Amino acid sequence: MKRSILLLFLLGMFPYAWGQQTNVSLNLRNVPIKSVLSQIEKSTNYYVFFYTDNLNSELSKRVNVTVNNTPVVTVLNQIFSTTNISYEIKNKRQVSLFLVEKSSPKSKAQAVKSNKIQITGTVFDANNEPLIGASVRVLGTTIGSMADINGAFKLEVSPGDVLEASYIGYNPQQVKVGSQTRFQFVLEEVANTLDDIVVVGYSSQKKETVTGSISMVTTKDLLQSPQANISNALGGRIPGLLSVQRSGEPGQDMSTLRIRGVGTFASDAESQNPLIMVDGIEVNNLNDIDPNEVESLSILKDASATAVYGVRGANGVILITTKRGELGKPKISFSTNVAITNFPFLPEPMNSYEYARAYNEAQAYDYYSQLSYIPRYSEEAIEAYRTGSDPLFYPDINWYDYMLKDFSTQTQTNFNVSGGTERVKYFVSLGVFTQNGMLDTGIYDPGYSYQIAFRRYNMRSNFDINVTKNLLLSLDISNQMGNLQNPNWSTGQIMESLNSTPSNAAPGVIDNKVVTITDVFGSGRNPASPYTRGWKSKYENNLNLSGRFTYKMDYLLKGLSLRGALSYKSYSTETKTYNDRGITYDLRRAGDELIFVPSTDPGKLTYQGTNSRNIRIYSEIGAEYTGKFGEHTV
Repeated sequence: MKRSILLLFLLGMFPYAWGQQTNVSLNLRNVPIKSVLSQIEKSTNYYVFFYTDNLNSELSKRVNVTVNNTPVVTVLNQIFSTTNISYEIKNKRQVSLFLVEKSSPKSKAQAVKSNKIQITGTVFDANNEPLIGASVRVLGTTIGSMADINGAFKLEVSPGDVLEASYIGYNPQQVKVGSQTRFQFVLEEVANTLDDIVVVGYSSQKKETVTGSISMVTTKDLLQSPQANISNALGGRIPGLLSVQRSGEPGQDMSTLRIRGVGTFASDAESQNPLIMVDGIEVNNLNDIDPNEVESLSILKDASATAVYGVRGANGVILITTKRGELGKPKISFSTNVAITNFPFLPEPMNSYEYARAYNEAQAYDYYSQLSYIPRYSEEAIEAYRTGSDPLFYPDINWYDYMLKDFSTQTQTNFNVSGGTERVKYFVSLGVFTQNGMLDTGIYDPGYSYQIAFRRYNMRSNFDINVTKNLLLSLDISNQMGNLQNPNWSTGQIMESLNSTPSNAAPGVIDNKVVTITDVFGSGRNPASPYTRGWKSKYENNLNLSGRFTYKMDYLLKGLSLRGALSYKSYSTETKTYNDRGITYDLRRAGDELIFVPSTDPGKLTYQGTNSRNIRIYSEIGAEYTGKFGEHTV
């Protein structure tokens, strides 16, 4: 029996003796204190607890440590000597760090006179489990401690101080210090996310009761980056949502959205789009909506979530809930942002000298017999390209730099006001969005604007009216107007011309004339010639009106209500096309003089095109055509 007791006593004392007598060897130069603590944990059986938010700046201070078989306590005293960190060793191996105020001898004397008391306590969760590492601090000071593996803490405070215990994922708890010296904190888990309201089908319910696959984003997520439209803002934010942006052209840069792939056999891309519902009303395009008007956006992915929409929800459903007024004084909000847009990558073309030499070399390799090889560019021409002695007939132009700007701008501005009384609640929003193109229109002035530009104007007003105690009437009006302007050549054609035209093809624009050259080595074309062909402009107007009522019938059955909705949609477009003659001038020599000869027949030509109803359009060059068509749906 005596031997057993002695053995148990020695086994109990062994960890204490080993833990306190553990030495460490370190050779560290100019490293953060955190790194030193990490090395101590790796080399010994000590482990360190600290609250990062309070101690982060102190632990980032750099120190030099060179010790050989030195006790850990000595090392800790050395690295903390120039900081506001103090420590306490608990349970033989746990080192708890906390902030202290370095005081002068005078302040120490004052502290002796103050009524400081030593308090202890514990921090547990609702299941009576200790919250290891929980922070306990005195509000308004840097005094604090951390709970050990048993959830216990110890502090020196004054009567009247307010203690706060906190832990990640739990609601903090506060208590005022009185005459008691023992405290016990029981923290509850944060469960706010389970109370979020998710829009599902024809109603809304708490997030914790949703069984279908639903993802939701809010206004904050949509406005986090200055995107041109909602589809671009959703990219990469929702699992199961595929977003592909196929163009960066103003007004044409929206993304194609697919929810968990394609769920129908339809071959056209339009039929593969998800169903879009705004406040319970189907719309065709979510990109016309100002993100500042959106309260939340839910995406229904699986069959259980989209069942109420039948076959229309086969490709998923996007539910948008717009903002509404709340009871209280008017709240006015104004926001604006400016973004810079540019080309992330453009190829670097060969200059005229490099092109002429490479062309001759490629032509030589193309011939079977060198006896029949005649180079296109002579040595004199190649030298003229190199020196730039004749920039008109031997030009050297980087067409990307010549015809494109370095950057362009995009702006988004919104003004809204909301509020309400017991009778009427309201939300009114006005927004303007602008995008400017990258064409450098300063090189040529035909007398009209051919710059790519997009303008969008948004208006929305949501009213909720309590007509009677049981009758709620909601009236929503929204209008989106867009204006897209382009040159008559498409952006793809212009970029293809820039990409395929060599740098020696033409001298560019001279005296406000688009000039070509054919009698030397020019190709007779100029990438700036699309600027002479006119412009086209498209106006869109999308008006949506909806009215809903909810009539409570609790007098018949508790929770029974009658709901109804009526909506009206009007969509119309107006397309204007101005066709110019597209005259370019060929540069030629007449003795010692230079002459510009029109290279395009300036006579009357016709332009043929179609609008979205496949109505053939004919108009004379220099004339203006306006086509109108509309669609009204109830």
